[in-house]
This record gives sequence, C-alpha cells and structure tokens, in this order.
Amino acid sequence: MYELLSKVFEALGGYPLIQAAVAILVFLVGIGLMRRGEKDRKAAENGNGQPNWTLYGPIHDVIGAIHELNEQSRRQVDLLERIEDVLRQSSDISRMNMQLLEVIRNESRLR
Repeated sequence: MYELLSKVFEALGGYPLIQAAVAILVFLVGIGLMRRGEKDRKAAENGNGQPNWTLYGPIHDVIGAIHELNEQSRRQVDLLERIEDVLRQSSDISRMNMQLLEVIRNESRLR
C-alpha cells in the first residue's frame, strides 16, 4: 500500500496542490468510514445486532405493511367465523319455524 501511494505522489510531484487535495480527500473518507463503523458498532451493542441504516429503506416499510395486512387478515377471519356461526343459528331457527308451521297446518286440517 505504501509503495502504491509513493508512486502516486511521485507521479504528482510537480503538482503539490493536487497532492494536498488527494491527501485531504483520503483523510476525510477515512474519518467518515471510521465514524460510520463506530455508529454501527454502538447500534450492534445496544440493539438487535443490525445497524440502524439498514432499516431506513423501503424494505422496512414493506415489512411493516405486510404485518398490517396480516393483522387485518386475522381480524377478517375472526369476523367471518362469527358470521358463519350466526348464519348456522339462523338456519337452525328457520328450520324449527318451518317444522312448527307444518305442525300447525296439519293440526288445522284435522279440525
């Protein structure tokens, strides 16, 4: 790595401003990467081991929407089961009423 940098600086020997700009750029990128790594390490220590920046994108939104849809589906299933029970009770009551009406009709014919 040192050999590569020394070759680059030798090639730019006549341009000290460009050398300084490249050195500052490398330094700033290194500082930025260290800060990001430090933040990720703190997040991994405090949270679930996943850096915070991985949860910022649309994937996180999609997962939240899927959870909401799942919860709505559960509620719908519960409501549909209740409706089914009520309809079964209603059909049983209708069947009993029809039998009673037949009994009443048959008794009225006998009179």
